[in-house]
Amino acid sequence: MGVRGIGAGSRIVSVRPLASSWLANHAITVADRHGRRHRLVLRRWARPGWDLDDPDYTAQREATILELLGPSAVPAPEVVAADPDATSCDVPALLLTRLPGHPQRRH
Repeated sequence: MGVRGIGAGSRIVSVRPLASSWLANHAITVADRHGRRHRLVLRRWARPGWDLDDPDYTAQREATILELLGPSAVPAPEVVAADPDATSCDVPALLLTRLPGHPQRRH
């Protein structure tokens, strides 16, 4: 079947959770059918009550903003696949390219 957005014959090579106090984020590495590896982030709106705490912070809104940033000079991930209405996933979700670097550490 493959990973949606990467294509038929792709497979997940690794998954690890990323620190987040708001969303369920996971770093995912996917190998396409040619063996090329794609570093991605799966963002899931899985925290109970997120829609009450910040109803404007939706998967659809984030996908739209990232699409608008695409042609700009602002470094932003690209949307590989989106399920903002939880049609295919258990919760709203975005699959994004992973930017290089690490988040700043809090002191």
